[in-house]
Amino acid sequence: MSFDTLTCTQGIDASDFLIVDYKTSSYRSAEWESIEDWFSGPTREKAEQDFMVLVNEESSNSLRLTAFEQLKFRVGTSFKDRFIISLDKHSQASFVIMLNESRITLPITPLEFEQKIDSEFIKELSNKSIDCCRKAFYQDLGRSAYKFNSGGNIKRFQAEDKIDIGTKKNLAESMSTDDDQKKIMYLLGHQIMAGVILNIDEERRYLIDHETVVNKFYIEKYQDNDLMLKYELRRTYRELSEEYIKSRIECQHETVSWHLTFLISASKFSCISADVKTTPRTLPSGFVFV
Repeated sequence: MSFDTLTCTQGIDASDFLIVDYKTSSYRSAEWESIEDWFSGPTREKAEQDFMVLVNEESSNSLRLTAFEQLKFRVGTSFKDRFIISLDKHSQASFVIMLNESRITLPITPLEFEQKIDSEFIKELSNKSIDCCRKAFYQDLGRSAYKFNSGGNIKRFQAEDKIDIGTKKNLAESMSTDDDQKKIMYLLGHQIMAGVILNIDEERRYLIDHETVVNKFYIEKYQDNDLMLKYELRRTYRELSEEYIKSRIECQHETVSWHLTFLISASKFSCISADVKTTPRTLPSGFVFV
């Protein structure tokens, strides 16, 4: 399965204040008009384009998330808090725009890969104690790249840098005061992520001939004490002989990178976006895959 070509199917939760059929262009226009004054003149046109991507049920979750983040970036300062991503008690994530007397709620429908990611980590959480997860996470603090964002206070750590591990631990612990939430952060913020991705992504499961591997984690204190965790796994593959290339389809790629985004509440989490990007391999002159 290749999850870079999948698109999402998105519906509207009937329990929300505002029920909108976004397939109807008149509704799209009406709802855009309800927020367009939140954007200044130079950014309004691009914001409208982002909004249409966000409400388009044919857009992938990755594109919708990017559009949502761009809207929040472009909107006036006094309106930024009206753009949130919520996670309910059933782990249903939604993009939410708070209006004056109502709200626009756009549920995030997980695609197959995102569903499998969630299922795998639900099993991992049930099989591991918080002490086990914490120990593994602490080990990775020294061998992966991390970026922590707490209220705009951003700290970056690189793999095998010279920063004291105690400093990294203290910063990581300050991201949450809830043990259940910390356990989820420890597990999702660990290199086990790479193993889960490769186990699920059948098309690229056996990409083992890499020469460099990059693991990057971004953890942000989000609204309402939730956490946003983003993960990137990037593999660069060494130059191979023509004979070997012919025998392994994955050698079409020079690099492969997976990008996952999670929302973590006090006791729940959801993979709200998963995407894969590749760059083609430079092949021997005249060579064609068959």
